[in-house]
Amino acid sequence: MLKIFLTGIIWLLMQSVVLSGTSLRYWVVNESRKVHPGEKIKPEEWLFDAGTRTVLLFGAKNETVSFQIILRSKNRTKVANASFSWQKPSPLKGTFFWEGYLFAPEVPKKIVAGPKGEYPDPLVPFWDPYRKGRSVALPFTLTPGRNQPIWVDIKIPAGCPAGIHKGFIRFETDTKETIKIYLRLQVWNFVLPDKINLTAWVPLYWERLARAERLNPKSLFLPQNWPVILRYYQMAHDHDFVTQIANGVDQPKIVWDETTGKMKFIDWKTYDFYFGPILSGVAFSDGNPPALWKVGGWIYWGAREGDRPYFGDDYRTSAVLSPAHRAALRAYAGEIDRHFAEKGWRTPERFMYMIDEPDLKSYPNLASFIHDLGKTIHEGSSRIKHLVTAGPQASPALIGGVDIWATTGGTYWVPEMKKRQALGEKAWFYQDHEPFVGGNCLNQDGLSLRTWPWIAKRYGVNGIFLWVGDFWPKDVYQNALNWNRLYISNGILFYPGHQLPQINFPPIDGPVSSFRMKELRRGMQDYAYFQLAGKNAGVVVKGIIHSALNPEEADPYWKDPRWAKPGNWSHNPKDWEFARRKLAEIILKKTIH
Repeated sequence: MLKIFLTGIIWLLMQSVVLSGTSLRYWVVNESRKVHPGEKIKPEEWLFDAGTRTVLLFGAKNETVSFQIILRSKNRTKVANASFSWQKPSPLKGTFFWEGYLFAPEVPKKIVAGPKGEYPDPLVPFWDPYRKGRSVALPFTLTPGRNQPIWVDIKIPAGCPAGIHKGFIRFETDTKETIKIYLRLQVWNFVLPDKINLTAWVPLYWERLARAERLNPKSLFLPQNWPVILRYYQMAHDHDFVTQIANGVDQPKIVWDETTGKMKFIDWKTYDFYFGPILSGVAFSDGNPPALWKVGGWIYWGAREGDRPYFGDDYRTSAVLSPAHRAALRAYAGEIDRHFAEKGWRTPERFMYMIDEPDLKSYPNLASFIHDLGKTIHEGSSRIKHLVTAGPQASPALIGGVDIWATTGGTYWVPEMKKRQALGEKAWFYQDHEPFVGGNCLNQDGLSLRTWPWIAKRYGVNGIFLWVGDFWPKDVYQNALNWNRLYISNGILFYPGHQLPQINFPPIDGPVSSFRMKELRRGMQDYAYFQLAGKNAGVVVKGIIHSALNPEEADPYWKDPRWAKPGNWSHNPKDWEFARRKLAEIILKKTIH
């Protein structure tokens, strides 16, 4: 029956649907397609059945299915309301988001990116998710001759009955014009797992978050700050990744004797009060704790004068830790283990992230120093992993002191990483751009962040992360140039709710999601399909991701012959959806047998 349904899907329709007697028209497209303000959508990109003009969707239980409605009007028109209606009482829930555009300038050809122009990213909710009944992006005005994308999420609960669910979406204008879009959602008879066997981590910078969200910058741990902060953790969790405000302000209060390294005082009460609900899972709707958790570092724990604690050594010159530093780090790691066991926080994998992107060429002793950091952490705790943003090829002196190797996509040498993984160590990659991984910038295609979990599956990668999720300029909704003109809007997954007045919407007390965040979630949900499909998933993945990362160890990576060329994977969103259907077929066959 599934094959009959799938072969019956026709992806063609007229160029757009024009409503009789009105100035309105609309398209419906895949979630991984970025639509620009002035373009028309090719008929083969539609999600419509040609005969019934019904949007055809499919998904598993415990999955969020997404698509985009592109509205366009000949006249200046105000959309005043929007709603879902299901044919019969249904557990399905739908959410609308207004997609905001940001302008990206031209970038050099050595960066694989789109041309200059406007790209969608911030997803402003129609209704305030933190204050029931309050509108945010409604009403909104359609500018004549300009596309306005609307993002739609449909959450399929784990207990939803399998089969066909029908309904429609209605948009109403202030002139009583109406758009009615029919939906046909096939819910497959399997459940996506809550626990995805790929870790994804995106930290936040406290100073930028506090400034943009108008929080008190004196301390992360203040009652007036916490409702907004917690919502960032919850939004990340709901999109299948872990976030932390991780730049040194997220640790328990400790007083050290910096001469001896003795821990004189530690206070867990505040830490437990705020982080306890997260680490136990109570803070999340599914009750599941995060998959991993940074318990220290970021980025020079006791190894740079001016940072506290400081024990007399210096990462730039010292080859090993000072006795005081070693005693303190060993004691701290042991205390983390003791306290987490006492509280029952056993699920998150604990790691310390000490020195970021170490410059081993400029500082000859640094590799030895990093090794000693890892060795000392291990002496205090066998459970805490030492993450280093370097590959094993960087220096033989690192070997034995690193548990999690994290490199950029271009410096991820697949054979070297496989050797370390065979010994029980883990391998992650973090950002870069095509041809190594999909880019994370505004002006890269809609599939970019979706590629990361697929690439991870293709090469057996254990974890993925983005260097930061809130690297906002002050005018974040109007200006995509946040730090580097090569990488437009790099380091942004969230948008600050308190800055929405920049685009004439009321502020909200929490984060705003983004196109890029939704695509990362889509990739993570795809990875959940891989888990259920088992070994047969590999063929499907290779059919999409032909090659990525740095499998042939080109050094430096910008001398790779593929440099500045598009990634060697499908850039057609339709191919990815057919692949997801194929994975569903594999899973259903396994279920039947």
